[in-house]
Amino acid sequence: LVMQSTGGDPFMHQNQNIPAAEGPLQFRYRVRSDSDGEGMFFWGTENHPHFGPQQRLEFEMHHDEAWHEYVVPFEADSPLTSIRIDPSTARGRIEIDWVRIEDADGEVLQEWNFAD
Repeated sequence: LVMQSTGGDPFMHQNQNIPAAEGPLQFRYRVRSDSDGEGMFFWGTENHPHFGPQQRLEFEMHHDEAWHEYVVPFEADSPLTSIRIDPSTARGRIEIDWVRIEDADGEVLQEWNFAD
């Protein structure tokens, strides 16, 4: 999946095929980028369906055009309903190989594979 960011707040959002999991989970994805800025991961649940600061985690991204895998542990207070990924905060090309939602042990609950 290729995103061409024009700057500001590039993101992708998914609310279909989301595993109705709760408790300790982790978001994992493989990406390469020539953009800039931190990454952010948001999640929505049945109890808290809207994205906001209580359901947002920031993580350091490496924008060196090499493939990197990122893991972001998070806690869903009720069944998961949606996710959002903000891979940068600047202009640039962002390529996403795959996205996964996993349980705390790393078992894949859902995967979106864009490599095909």
